[in-house]
Amino acid sequence: MATITVGELWHKRLCHMSEKEMQKVAVDDLIPEVKNVQLNKWTDCLVGKQNGTSFLSRPPMREKALRELVHTYVCYVDTNSHARSQYFVTFIDDYNRKLWATVLKTKDQQRRYSAECGPAKTSCTDI
Repeated sequence: MATITVGELWHKRLCHMSEKEMQKVAVDDLIPEVKNVQLNKWTDCLVGKQNGTSFLSRPPMREKALRELVHTYVCYVDTNSHARSQYFVTFIDDYNRKLWATVLKTKDQQRRYSAECGPAKTSCTDI
């Protein structure tokens, strides 16, 4: 096992603080052991301090018209409702993000509601 210096130990304890910041701490005599510390260039520290990629400057593409793409989610519920429904289905229109939800007694009823919704394309996820 490799030996670790006092400076490296404090570097890890202080959340991988840079040498420059550790010198400031040493000047204030908060941690006298780290005066004139020389740290190795660890790959993890260098990667962690790099800038990440920025977020997209424009929102993701959406459909151009209502009901062109509708996301459908069918979910099972452990307890029955008062009407004995065990499932619920949600429809989310990709154009305006409008949400429709309804309860189902059986899972196969989802096809009937999808036909009523009438989208040209449907993105369906069963849970």
